[in-house]
Amino acid sequence: MPRKLKRGMRKNMRFYCFSPFVMLSTVVVEVALALFVIAKYRRSPIFGLSITLLLLLATFQMAEYGICREVLFSGDVWGRIGFVAITLLPAVGVHLMQTLRQKKTDAITIAAYATAGVWVLLFSFGDVIQSYQCTTNYLVFSMESGYGGAYFMYYYAWLVTTIVSSFMGWKARELHATPLLWLIIGYLSFIVPATVIWLLDGPAARGLPSIMCGFAVLFALVLAFKVVPSSLVTTPSGKTKQKKVK
Repeated sequence: MPRKLKRGMRKNMRFYCFSPFVMLSTVVVEVALALFVIAKYRRSPIFGLSITLLLLLATFQMAEYGICREVLFSGDVWGRIGFVAITLLPAVGVHLMQTLRQKKTDAITIAAYATAGVWVLLFSFGDVIQSYQCTTNYLVFSMESGYGGAYFMYYYAWLVTTIVSSFMGWKARELHATPLLWLIIGYLSFIVPATVIWLLDGPAARGLPSIMCGFAVLFALVLAFKVVPSSLVTTPSGKTKQKKVK
């Protein structure tokens, strides 16, 4: 990644939906949600994975803020940190889904982490990201030719895999059917609006990582308030085990 990345601010946008202020606010929300899960749901089977997801989301938002406000590190360093964070998200999501389905580490989980590892190495040591532009709506990244499409396929393939497999577990009324359903809802809460913006606004394609992670705060809320709490179940109906009062 070049040391001197292009940086610009487009003045003709007015929505400010993913402005630096919103980015920093999102960091606070996602870190707060991680602390909430730590405080209340340590017995959840997805305790560690859910916290990891929340902190990875917060890390990317912090990286965006760091790039746009030029704080602590250079844009080059922040860009690498941010992309490493969001690159791990689909793999951790697959692992969380497999845990809810009570499946041991299998070929799917291993493949998810292996493909994530390849991209992590590329973003950490390669020159995949060529430039960025901090607009008033989102952060636009320009990737080296040939990498953008491959990264898009990597990302959506594992997101779709998680949704489909979660649906299969919910339909089969597995033990954690309820949190699997909420996981699907959480995924769709950021995939659908981000994809709609991408389809309707051609130039927004380069800002898809920023747009998607901006909407991912909705997933973070669903994860902390629905997926994790409902994972503490003993029946597929989602009823929690009641403790006897002494």
